[in-house]
Amino acid sequence: MLAMRRRRAPNPTTSAARGRPTSPFDSNGDDKILSEELAALLASLCHPPSEEELRRMMVEANSNGDGFISVEEFVEINTPSASTDEDLRLAFAIFDLDRNDIIFAEELFRGLSRIEEGASGTQCRRMIQGVDRDGDSLISSRSLKP
Repeated sequence: MLAMRRRRAPNPTTSAARGRPTSPFDSNGDDKILSEELAALLASLCHPPSEEELRRMMVEANSNGDGFISVEEFVEINTPSASTDEDLRLAFAIFDLDRNDIIFAEELFRGLSRIEEGASGTQCRRMIQGVDRDGDSLISSRSLKP
């Protein structure tokens, strides 16, 4: 079981005291996200993490090893890196089997099968619908860009 950390009272230099809005992640306003705060937020989004998932998230995000996610660490993990576009292009290519810059549900189904991540045809159609901005039942690499 994860060790519970005691909540600290916000000190005068925290976000709230500086007039900056506090984050919904940082419920006590100390500019640090505790594992309990992250778990509560994820639970409120209908995805309560297991203790193992929570531990992995905290380890990945906590680059300085102090046991908390600082504002800087949070920004770092939520800011796209320079390689994000390249990563997206490479991931898209895994599923764009005919290299026409479009992924249909059938291609998604075959691509997932190739990497041994099975999904039904219905699940693939739903995945496509989840990111399909214009209702044409496909994903183009252009539609993935903000």
